[in-house]
Amino acid sequence: MDKLCLSVPNLMYRNFNLFLRRLLIKVRTLIALLLFIVIGAIAATSASSAALVDEPFQPIQIAAPKNKGMVDLGMMLFFDPRLSKSGFLSCNSCHNLSMGGTENLKTSILNSRCLLCVMWS
Repeated sequence: MDKLCLSVPNLMYRNFNLFLRRLLIKVRTLIALLLFIVIGAIAATSASSAALVDEPFQPIQIAAPKNKGMVDLGMMLFFDPRLSKSGFLSCNSCHNLSMGGTENLKTSILNSRCLLCVMWS
């Protein structure tokens, strides 16, 4: 009976120690993983900013309009369907600005080009 009473707390102590060891291993692994992610993110940020300098295509800078009236006129003309032959289509019908100026189709129905392509041609 004495051996049974002594072995139960001993067994609980061993299980608790085993639990703590496994928990410590998991915590160490989690910390190492987080450090790996943070260091990788820092390295990727510095590498991408350095690689951007050598890139032949740079991001398009936001244009600062010189004349707000001309911008408003351009917006009115772009969305006005009265300029088309049928009177039902506007420029935005084919060059949808919410889809990046494209029809968002593999093959264009009306042979409309992307607005960026038109701007650079």
